[in-house]
Amino acid sequence: MLLLTALVLALGAAPADKPAPVLVYVTSAGALHGFTDPDKGSTDTVKDLKRGIKYHKKTMVLTEDPTRATLVLVVKGRETTGLTGFGRDRVIRVTLRYAEQESELTAAAAGGTMGSGGAWTTAAQKLVSQLHQWVQVNRAALTPAAQSPAGSPPR
Repeated sequence: MLLLTALVLALGAAPADKPAPVLVYVTSAGALHGFTDPDKGSTDTVKDLKRGIKYHKKTMVLTEDPTRATLVLVVKGRETTGLTGFGRDRVIRVTLRYAEQESELTAAAAGGTMGSGGAWTTAAQKLVSQLHQWVQVNRAALTPAAQSPAGSPPR
């Protein structure tokens, strides 16, 4: 019984050593400051990004409150580029905001056809993978002390 108690205590202590997931707020440039974004493409990309972030719940968790977020993703737009051997390329552009820093992220997926939304989702998944890797590499720096003052809304 003593061995079982020690094992339970040891296993119970392990998760406390893991850092808490980072809070992420996702919006679009047209929806900043509480407005509704009139661009359907941007709102679709916001949905795709949120769906992708949910799969990385050990490192990232969505929040609907921008003042609580450690990271803010702002969808700047998406575009279709020229024809390739597999169809049109779909490109998504976002701004990643942390504290007073900003970084531009871009992801693309080949193979989209005029009526296909699948390549947009693939591009969003690639972008979420980039964000996941960024969070893992920068986890130690993502501390509350390094963030902007509480209650700062996204710009």
